[in-house]
Amino acid sequence: MLFLDPQVRGRYAADWPPIARMCIGFVRGAADSADGPHLASLIGELSLRDADFRTWWAERHPSYQAAGTKTLIHPDTGPYILDWQVLRSLDDSQLLMVMTAPAGSPSLDILHKLDAKTALT
Repeated sequence: MLFLDPQVRGRYAADWPPIARMCIGFVRGAADSADGPHLASLIGELSLRDADFRTWWAERHPSYQAAGTKTLIHPDTGPYILDWQVLRSLDDSQLLMVMTAPAGSPSLDILHKLDAKTALT
């Protein structure tokens, strides 16, 4: 989980604060349009267990973006850059994040290496 697993957090390099704040924006958007006990429970758990989430949730600053670039770090390959875009369903009930690496880029080579390694396991 993005906020509760140090290994996941560590994969975001210097991009951690903006990525985390953007994710809080997505959670806030879901919380504004949904009235579910599961989501309220998740927000409560994250608020209790993660100081960053608690602070940024309380600020109530919108940090929603629809596209950008992320630098990720994999323990076997090091840093790589992906472009991302969020697509919304017509009724705004679902979001899909698509991440891509440009053709011929070092990041695409890294993704191919990771894919090959996964296929072997």
